[in-house]
Amino acid sequence: MKCMGALVGSTLVDPSKTSWPNFMKKLRKFLESMIQKSGKIRSLVREIADVYSKSDVLQKSKRQLEDELQKLDGQYDVCNNVMAKGEVNGFGPECSTACAAEAKTRNAKRYEKKDADLPGSPPVKKEKKDKTDKRAGNAVKAFSKDIGQGVLASKGGDGLGQPLVTAWRPEMGKVWEACRHHSVLPSPLQSRNGWHIYHLNFKGISKRGCKNMRLGGDTVNTEEVDGVSSCRAAIRAAKGIVSDLGEDVAAKSRGLTELSRCHETTSERDVERLTRKFNLSLRIPITELQKSPGVRYTGTFHVIALRDWIQYIVSHGLWHVLLGLHNADGKRERAILREFWRLYRIAHPQHQLFDAIQKYAIDEGRLLPVLMHGDEGRGRKKSPFLVTSFHSVLGFGTNLANSERKRRKYLSMKLNYCGSTNTSRMISGCLPKMSKDEAALQDLLTYTTGDCWRMLEHGVLDADGQRYHAACINAVGDWMWLAKAGNLERSFSNVPKKPLVAGSRPKGICHLCLAGRPGFDFENLSSDPAWLGTLFTPGDEPWKSKPILLSLPHDPARAAGFFAYDVWHAFHLGLGKSFVAAVLACISDRFGASTVDARFLELTDLYLQFCDESREPAYITAITKESCGWPDRKTFPNGQWHKGHGTTTLLRFLESWFSKNNVADDLILSMCAEAVVVLNRCFHEMYASDLWLEVSACHRIGGIGMQFLCLYQRLALEAFSQSKALFAYLPKCHIVHHIMMGLAKAHVASLNPLTFGVQIDEDFIGKKSRVARRVAPTQVIKRVLQRSLQIAYADWQEAGYIK
Repeated sequence: MKCMGALVGSTLVDPSKTSWPNFMKKLRKFLESMIQKSGKIRSLVREIADVYSKSDVLQKSKRQLEDELQKLDGQYDVCNNVMAKGEVNGFGPECSTACAAEAKTRNAKRYEKKDADLPGSPPVKKEKKDKTDKRAGNAVKAFSKDIGQGVLASKGGDGLGQPLVTAWRPEMGKVWEACRHHSVLPSPLQSRNGWHIYHLNFKGISKRGCKNMRLGGDTVNTEEVDGVSSCRAAIRAAKGIVSDLGEDVAAKSRGLTELSRCHETTSERDVERLTRKFNLSLRIPITELQKSPGVRYTGTFHVIALRDWIQYIVSHGLWHVLLGLHNADGKRERAILREFWRLYRIAHPQHQLFDAIQKYAIDEGRLLPVLMHGDEGRGRKKSPFLVTSFHSVLGFGTNLANSERKRRKYLSMKLNYCGSTNTSRMISGCLPKMSKDEAALQDLLTYTTGDCWRMLEHGVLDADGQRYHAACINAVGDWMWLAKAGNLERSFSNVPKKPLVAGSRPKGICHLCLAGRPGFDFENLSSDPAWLGTLFTPGDEPWKSKPILLSLPHDPARAAGFFAYDVWHAFHLGLGKSFVAAVLACISDRFGASTVDARFLELTDLYLQFCDESREPAYITAITKESCGWPDRKTFPNGQWHKGHGTTTLLRFLESWFSKNNVADDLILSMCAEAVVVLNRCFHEMYASDLWLEVSACHRIGGIGMQFLCLYQRLALEAFSQSKALFAYLPKCHIVHHIMMGLAKAHVASLNPLTFGVQIDEDFIGKKSRVARRVAPTQVIKRVLQRSLQIAYADWQEAGYIK
């Protein structure tokens, strides 16, 4: 393979010291970074034009940014031209100087005639170039992955796994980037003297961003999200390729001709058969359920059993992956599980699971603890789309814990946060929103309960006849899902909407205690609230009717605790947003500008500077009255961002700001500074820990958390005394109070609250709900499950779990 010499930025790469694959890898990475920076600058330009005032200073800044964009585009063109020539003709040491000279020339005088100026040419968009594999059959593999994940249309022809060039100007090296929407396939018919150009009949059109930024964990920032990716689009693209190349040439890509012969009228059925034929999907059976009378969903009702998932995993020798181990080690796996159940027995001595273990003679060394998760994403026409899944309690840890871990324990028990959600989460069922269709949800929960019992009682066998079991120990999700799955009568929806009067009998807001009832104020954030004595009161039943999930083994003394609270929703998307927004509102008054908008603009500049210096992702690009939910001083601030990491980043920014500014003259800001430091310390230690927290760690983290809650209560009282609408009491304050109080008063080792956190599951829900928007609504359940197995196959193969 020849080497390549070229000018990248301002550095001439020595071909004799750089290998071809490494150089191309670095060049592609450099181009991707240029696209990202260009996108950020364009977003800032649009924001200046749309959000801020039309002052001369801002307009001057806008023009300067546009000039820099033009320069950046010029450098992008130069690098793309060099890379294209290298792909086409190959490079040797003798062409290094020529490439450098040509790059300088093109940078000085850019090519002026664009594709858009040519008759009949489509709009040109610059996008990232995927790393591709050129083995036979790669086209069909890409199609299979695209229809599962939804990137075929947004990536244009790149989904084929082949380099593409424009059909209207085949002079290689000039317009490599102008190839995405109406493109041609140069390979495999490449000659040394020229190129055979073929047009691709592909109609994929992409749309930027999600239409709804609030639902289902599928919030998208700047990535291209296609609106038409479907099996039908894949079939049309395949037909175009085969028509242009001919069947003899297209047959070299295994399965491509078969895909082109699929019928568009039955596209989903035919493509599913094709993926099974070519083993591009996990071979896990999909079970059809009989619908109960009254179910309004008209399609067939399908699920994937937990038992079938575990059977597939065990049969492929991947049991160790469920325990967070990179390599199989039977002795260590059994030791880890036995240690988990030893600690769990100490924490829950009355749990019914241990009676079942004894009754069915289950080996605790082969009993996997799992959690059931449910949540709604945004389905077709923005309607809710429910997805339920299982995941192992054990996993590969968190990034923070893995980076700070000094030694690897033999009995390693880590949180299940790292890795692709398609490899760590096992989809069980899904359900589109139907009007007054509670019967379908109960059918799904009834089957799930029976499935868990079968997995606990009978388990599955591996090739050696060893039996493996799994036990569901909790149901997790956001508060709305817990209320639905548990038939709860006491939840956030029962918060009084107006002041109580004589005779008022509020139901309460918490299924674990009587908080929210008269005499048990949930707003009391002290270390000894009145509701503490009502926790798990004997005989208390916080549900309308006993939930079917409580047919599973649970702790009878803490039955309501089967439905576990999620600290991520409670704080990062709840109390934390209210606190951060209130602090930002207070800090903005310290700036000298005459208007609120101008003061927030100064604060935004400091925030973005902090993000650049600390390399924090700026998910929130502007701090404004709107983003803080603070239209006027009579309204309590409540953050309007919908990404939990935005709260984390803003807390780190606030700690940095307080460390550089003296606020001793302001009592509220002084307490805010202390609360910010306490919060960051609390969650840093929580994320830096593993699955089990020793008693000392529980007391330390819980004590820090309680310190913040006391500070928040003092802040609310001080703001009230100063007649300021700041630091609102939200129902989610009570969840945070429960979690921190439980840690602070722990007397035995306890599970890390992040065990029941669902931020990773939100990503999983977003992926499945996006698939639901791209399939026929009449069979949406079946098609989503089928495509989930297809995309899981690709990710499992990429992770090296299957071959």
